[in-house]
Amino acid sequence: MKTVLTRRVQTIALASSTLLFALVLAGCAASGIRVLVANKAGAPISNMKITYKGGTVTLPSLSDGKTFEAAIKPQERSDLDIEFQLAGGEQKSQKIRAQLESSLRGDVELTIQPGGGVGWEAHLTSQKTKAPKGNLMLPPNGSGGSASGTPTKPK
Repeated sequence: MKTVLTRRVQTIALASSTLLFALVLAGCAASGIRVLVANKAGAPISNMKITYKGGTVTLPSLSDGKTFEAAIKPQERSDLDIEFQLAGGEQKSQKIRAQLESSLRGDVELTIQPGGGVGWEAHLTSQKTKAPKGNLMLPPNGSGGSASGTPTKPK
């Protein structure tokens, strides 16, 4: 009876520790910016490097049609510098003027296009503003707009 009770306590303690660890990891993942890279170049890319103020993410290779995900935590306002090599050996680089900072949370989606161009889209919210949260996106005409998630009315 005592052995069964001891095993039951050990099992409960182990399950509780595992749950606590998972919650801590989930909290850490939510405290940064997730960079999603989709390779739609039509061929594999290699030697990818994504540099920002506070670190660098490297990826040896990414097959066509595959995606890659990394969490970053910029230390100060930062662009993303992207470098990679196309299947034919051509080196590509592009600066993404995303203006990322430590108070932002969400996703930055990078798409490697045929020919090596890099398309990008940010879905970020600020953790230090009292404004309503929403996506930071340009309106269709690209002339600027609201970052609060509420559309602005033309003046």
